[in-house]
Amino acid sequence: MKYTEEMDMPTPCTHCGEIFDLNDGYGSDKWYKNIVICEKCHELEQEEIEEDENREELNIEVSNALFSLDEKENIKDILSKENKELILKIAENIKKENNGVHGKQNG
Repeated sequence: MKYTEEMDMPTPCTHCGEIFDLNDGYGSDKWYKNIVICEKCHELEQEEIEEDENREELNIEVSNALFSLDEKENIKDILSKENKELILKIAENIKKENNGVHGKQNG
């Protein structure tokens, strides 16, 4: 939004720099504590918060599933071939990421 004389309190958005009327802004829930951001950035921030929440829920579900499997004696008989392959692929990707991170730190 461009500045207009109709704005009561024109304010630059801390996140994007766009000018908005302070009365139309939203308090930032994640990016900037005690700062008001424009509506567009608020929507982006809310999407990011929702994605964070979805990831947290997914991590809890995966953790619960892995914990349940860890208690079983015959895991190989419980998991499908596809799930076994997926777990191995995920483990390999995590190993590669960890090696990359450690390699950067040491190098």
